[in-house]
Amino acid sequence: MVYEFLLLTYLVVFLTVLPAKAQRYIRLLLRRIAVVCQRIGPGVSIVLAGVASVALNLLLWETAFYPVPATVDETAYLFGAETFAEGRLTNPTHPQHESLTAACRQGFLIHLPSWQMKFPPGQSLFLALGLLAGDPRLGILLCAGLAMSGLCWMLLGVLPLRWALLGTLLALLNRFLLLRWGMGYISGYASVLGGVLVYGALFRLLRQPKLRHGVIFGLGCVVLAYSRPYEGLLTSIPAALAMLWRIVGWRPSFAERLSMAKQGLVPASMVLAAGLGWLGYYQSAVTGSPFVMPYQIWNEQAESQSFTQLLNESGKVYEELRSDAGLFGAVEWLVTSRFRRSWKTALTMITPFCAIMLLGLVRVRWPTPIRIAFGASLLVSAGVLMVSAYWYPAEYFAPILGNLVLLVTYGCRGLKKISIRRRRVGATLGGLIPVCTVLLLIQVFVWVFPNRRPGDVQLQRYNVIKRLLETDGEHLVLVRYQRPPEYHEEWVNNSPAVDRQRIVWACELDADRNADLLKYYAGRKVWLLQPQLESPVLTPIDDASELHPRKNSVGLIIRKRFSSPERLLRLTASPCGDPTTAQWNLVNFKSILSAFQPV
Repeated sequence: MVYEFLLLTYLVVFLTVLPAKAQRYIRLLLRRIAVVCQRIGPGVSIVLAGVASVALNLLLWETAFYPVPATVDETAYLFGAETFAEGRLTNPTHPQHESLTAACRQGFLIHLPSWQMKFPPGQSLFLALGLLAGDPRLGILLCAGLAMSGLCWMLLGVLPLRWALLGTLLALLNRFLLLRWGMGYISGYASVLGGVLVYGALFRLLRQPKLRHGVIFGLGCVVLAYSRPYEGLLTSIPAALAMLWRIVGWRPSFAERLSMAKQGLVPASMVLAAGLGWLGYYQSAVTGSPFVMPYQIWNEQAESQSFTQLLNESGKVYEELRSDAGLFGAVEWLVTSRFRRSWKTALTMITPFCAIMLLGLVRVRWPTPIRIAFGASLLVSAGVLMVSAYWYPAEYFAPILGNLVLLVTYGCRGLKKISIRRRRVGATLGGLIPVCTVLLLIQVFVWVFPNRRPGDVQLQRYNVIKRLLETDGEHLVLVRYQRPPEYHEEWVNNSPAVDRQRIVWACELDADRNADLLKYYAGRKVWLLQPQLESPVLTPIDDASELHPRKNSVGLIIRKRFSSPERLLRLTASPCGDPTTAQWNLVNFKSILSAFQPV
């Protein structure tokens, strides 16, 4: 980030003192590049955008290291992907689910009435496609390629080809998104795909309604519902209102209203109804009710923040209101703790180079697509800031990435009207910004990414797994925590085929439940792992009496909160039935995740 600010400052100063003749030569070169881009054609450009995204992610993996699941979010998405790849929507509750439950936020899994992740199924469906092809990371590549192709297609609905290519290039070269979404399984590309399909179809429907655009509009809404339902709903509201206004507004003629209804509203509604119907079927299989999300069940089981709670779980705002500071103290806390942290995400999605392009928006007229994109961006941003209390990862804003890129690209057109000392500095600056972005990305690939390595916890886990795999037989590892683990410190995570794993991970509980666990997994070599000591200690155990958990151990404290099946099933009708199973294997999976797969 600092390098970008310094380079941007240097570039502005340089262009200010650069002779006007030299700037004309630069603009002439940029126009010739634009002419070459114009000859590519829209269809080829859309395909090239997807191919470039896949190539950049592969280059990133080879330069740094392959994506390895490091947090409970990632292992939860992979758990869902493994379930889908085996041909099931969910898994029956395991008899030893209390021991197999992760200590950190339950590993973002629910265990009753069925065993499944808390997240919507969209991201895991893409990972499942990768699993069926041999590696879940192929799902990341597929999703990234489709998202960038969809972004280029969306921009072509509003901008000329050369400007659409510029906007797509800025999104492709955003190194923060490459690192955040390309190097992990918590990807926002699925939400990006849904958002660009919705608004790309909307902009074309407003110009000339066609049946295929109505179908794509509905498909985009379905992808948003499957990936990020809350932010996706906020993203879809302005688009739906714009479509309805074209039907019920007083300006269009009757023929235009009828065409929009037949070609846009009806097919979009049918596709959306079918997609929501499958989502209800999925939720019914997981939670027992089509109207209850797994996220709600997880909140009940983990006693986490309420799904509809707009303030943080500690009630800090209410405390400030009751204090001497009163309303002023509450507003000050909101600004300092909530909105202050949002700038990090803003600079993640819109880098300083892109932010300078937004200045051009004040010098251009705003057509209808730009107004709709701006309104959607404001609505989603306000919704995320109200609900999220502590931090704002880029995935929350992923559905409006296409709208943000559209605003940035359109603002770049307005830079042509900005001059300093009667020199068209804005036009030259707008053309050189993509060049500087490429140079910065090269700098990251050469100096930053090669020095990255997996975290200490990942390396420790790799060493423990390597030792276990070098020991003959099947293993059961009981994990003893000295303190509640963080997201990246969780050791207890298993695949849906946990009973067929060579290594089963479990939390150490009380003596009775430890004995039941050892009896259930009789025949396995039992180990005690203490990962939070100065160096992880793995010791073999021959008898359950050797386990001496403390009375206030982390595992016991966590399980006291959700050990009652009656309270867990409060939101559901009945548990799910026993689904069919299928034996499967991963091929050439180059990460420590291979230790969790069935033998």
